[in-house]
Amino acid sequence: MRTTVDENRKFADFIANKLQNSSSKICVCLPEKGVSALDASGKPFYDPEATGTLLHELQNLIPTNGDRQVLWLLNSIIYHNYQLQVF
Repeated sequence: MRTTVDENRKFADFIANKLQNSSSKICVCLPEKGVSALDASGKPFYDPEATGTLLHELQNLIPTNGDRQVLWLLNSIIYHNYQLQVF
């Protein structure tokens, strides 16, 4: 099931709140071409507006400083055999 724009706003808020309460250093990577193999261009759940909402909301909601970074990746991220792979 594909998440909607509104759902992604809520997810971004939830994630940002969790990260703000963290005492650890964090680096959030925002993959421009999708967060899974199913939402990449041409795939069944491709919805650039919904994915873009999640990524842009995260960028706006996560305060950055020396301990908190938000980086944009020009690729997509998929999980395969429990290993993070960047394509």
